[in-house]
Amino acid sequence: GKRDSAPDAQLCLSNPELRKELTRNVMKNIADSRKGTEDFPALYDLSQNDNIRFCRCPDCTRTARKYGAQSGLLLEAVNETARAVAALYPDVMLNTAAYYYTEKPPEGIKPEQNVCITLCDTLSNYAFPHGTPGNTRFYKILTAWGKIAGTLRIWDYHTTYGFNQYGAVILPVVNEDIFNVTFKLLKRNHARRLFNEFGVHFMDDAHDFRVWMFSKTSENPDSDPAALLEEFARGFYGPAAEKFIAYRKLLRESQNRKKPYITMITAPGAFTHLDLQTVVEAQKLFDEGEKLLSGDKVRLRRWHQARFALDRAVLQCGYVLRAEYFRKHGTLRGFPFDDALLKKRCQANFQEQYDLNKTLLNRFFLNQEKQFFQREQERFNTYIYQKKDFLPPQRFAALNPDRYVDLSAFCFNSQYRGMQLVRDPESPTAWAMRDKLPANRNSAKYKSMQKGFSAGIYSYTNGDRPAGFLTKRITGPGYQWYKIARSKVAADEYLYLFDWLLQINLSEAACRFPPNTVFDIYASLKFTGEAFPFGKKGEPDAVWCDRLVLVPADLKIGD
Repeated sequence: GKRDSAPDAQLCLSNPELRKELTRNVMKNIADSRKGTEDFPALYDLSQNDNIRFCRCPDCTRTARKYGAQSGLLLEAVNETARAVAALYPDVMLNTAAYYYTEKPPEGIKPEQNVCITLCDTLSNYAFPHGTPGNTRFYKILTAWGKIAGTLRIWDYHTTYGFNQYGAVILPVVNEDIFNVTFKLLKRNHARRLFNEFGVHFMDDAHDFRVWMFSKTSENPDSDPAALLEEFARGFYGPAAEKFIAYRKLLRESQNRKKPYITMITAPGAFTHLDLQTVVEAQKLFDEGEKLLSGDKVRLRRWHQARFALDRAVLQCGYVLRAEYFRKHGTLRGFPFDDALLKKRCQANFQEQYDLNKTLLNRFFLNQEKQFFQREQERFNTYIYQKKDFLPPQRFAALNPDRYVDLSAFCFNSQYRGMQLVRDPESPTAWAMRDKLPANRNSAKYKSMQKGFSAGIYSYTNGDRPAGFLTKRITGPGYQWYKIARSKVAADEYLYLFDWLLQINLSEAACRFPPNTVFDIYASLKFTGEAFPFGKKGEPDAVWCDRLVLVPADLKIGD
């Protein structure tokens, strides 16, 4: 093992001197907060940084293995501080986050009684209830933490972050109808506190409605979601209430059919329920509602906010929707949406929300919303589509397009900021995901990628099925097709490439084909620069992926 020297890397929690320093700092903060006041905090946070760069030194590695999870090492350090705090300040609690790599509960150690565990749900599919098929991961973790934590707090997410090219994704998805199921589950597992993180206010999916539903359901988890939906719609949208109710039902029905897997960090391509038919019907409902609210300035403004995420979805998923249309019609003529009109409407809606909230919101959040929106609009302006971008891959041109799944770079996701969606004239689709290798050719990443990289399929329910890729497999310059795996796929799975830097959601294939279909999975990859065989001097040392194709294994195309 080794230390991670990055400035924001996690601390070496096995170091005795560091633990003493943590304790000194916490004790000083408690003492300082009590000077000159009787109104002082009762809860202090002692949590990891917001990344997965944990220390891998021998002592940290040994301790984590001892407890079967990184959370064991974290708890050992936090408990040491907690015992010192309890001796002087019995009324104080420490909070620590079980987040990302520390979500898995440890074995052989429990939090001290004055330690609150904040369990963050980063990988569940929040389009469906916890514990349902394909969505059991958090359910199991919650149950285990509930047995050992004296005080358990939940940090839940009702937003989606895409990082990199997507920023804040926050596209339409219904989960307000399962809030009550979630709250009851948390209560059964001894969660005493709940924090929910919602999305960027202006651009969020029906933000006013979903926050209201959350508040009402948390007050009474036995309340009827359908009755609450009707109450809100009639009070907030008046004459357009039925259209809004129909919109939320339309989304839920599509989710039940298409089985999207939507986590806190995702890409637009994961929102498989936003298919062409669903989006067309949804836009029609909003058009009809607009007419019903004509002349009602206040309700129209509310209606526009509810529609905002849907308009953004058509722009975010523009390539995917056009690919579906092209697959059915063989042309882009007649495509039902006008990007220029949608962007204009988004701009007007954003300005309307901005003007309404500029005296209400904290300036930091106001500016953050503006930056999100501006970056997204700039990104939309780069999306230019041509017929040639949607032609079937030459390798699979003899197959009926409905007999295989063709996923473009717009369906890919990455949590790594170096992996970017870029225009690439060498790609038949004109777009690719690219990661440049470090300029330092002696770096571990550079040397590792030169030899090959990890690849495979990851299931949120069942774990990893590795495949691997050695650079000796590279067959030529430019984009080449490589068979990555032969496998069944499920809606809760994604394919990963380039040492996990790139993830591609597989729910589209799982939903379009019968269960237990075995697929041959091919990736279109390119390797440039002198780091790789066939690379040229002057090219960037980089790895590229522009397409993923899943073909049922019974269709013989040869490898």
